Amino acid sequence: FDFKYSNHRGVIVFVRVIDGRVKRGDTLLFAISGEKFSALEVGTFSPEETPRDSLNSGETGYIVTGIKKPGIASVGDTITMFKNPLPAFPGYMQPLPVVWASVFPEDADDFAELKLSLGKLKLSDSAFSYEEEASGSLGKGFRCGFLGMLHLEIITERLKREFNLELVITTPSITYEVLMKNPSTGSGQAGKRVKIYSPYFFPDDGNIENVFEPWVKVKIITPTEYVGNIMQLLFEHEGEIGETDNFGDLPGRQAGNRAIIHAKMPLRELMRNFFDELKSLSSGYGSISYEMGEMREANVTRLDLLVADEVVPAFSRVVSKKRAEE
Repeated sequence: FDFKYSNHRGVIVFVRVIDGRVKRGDTLLFAISGEKFSALEVGTFSPEETPRDSLNSGETGYIVTGIKKPGIASVGDTITMFKNPLPAFPGYMQPLPVVWASVFPEDADDFAELKLSLGKLKLSDSAFSYEEEASGSLGKGFRCGFLGMLHLEIITERLKREFNLELVITTPSITYEVLMKNPSTGSGQAGKRVKIYSPYFFPDDGNIENVFEPWVKVKIITPTEYVGNIMQLLFEHEGEIGETDNFGDLPGRQAGNRAIIHAKMPLRELMRNFFDELKSLSSGYGSISYEMGEMREANVTRLDLLVADEVVPAFSRVVSKKRAEE
């Protein structure tokens, strides 16, 4: 259910033993990643890590794996015996990046240090992904995938604080699917549906047949007096409002004084300061949860910012056509 990384002992996984027992020295297997390892140490939390001879069925504890490669351990994987492996528990899903941003070092000499730092973060966070990319004006950097805006903030803040890096971070974006019209774009044949991770590579309007973007299902919980303002906020962010229910009591207020609002909206709009605006409108009382929904047709275009007549890729973004002038 969790893990951490130690420079000396490798990945330490936190587990609940569902069945059987695990002893120090047992040869074990990650069911999803297929990686074999030996249990260097097992133990429980009391509250610090306390070594034990074994972990038995029903107990919660840790296993020291000795693995120092990224991408092996992931939350939700099943650990089983190597000699007599059992299938993984059902329901595991590989976390998929939802928000993308490019990260460049301010000083080109820090590129190797940034690469090393991202590798270390990947060891302790399997939901984070990155790949190398180059930009004409910003030099070499990395295209990084995150679970959401909060995840992006945490990763970039850790890079600055833990590794003392000065960074240039591009405008966060989401994945669009574009149905191409013109084969001369270099993106393939006409009628091909391509995934666009970076606003800089978003095709020109003339080459686009259709654009599809991810929508999210949101639930907002708020005191009832803020419902009207939040409805207006959802409207401004292209939201589709579903049912609204009243429930619950807060001390010192009337009964049934909280509401839950169900809505759907583009993920693009959720990223456009929606959290901050929700907190402001609800005096900090509003809270939100969301899950990914379906892909829908989008009326968007690429907005480039030019400095001295040259496009700066870090500033490019995909915006709603009706907001492009604004």
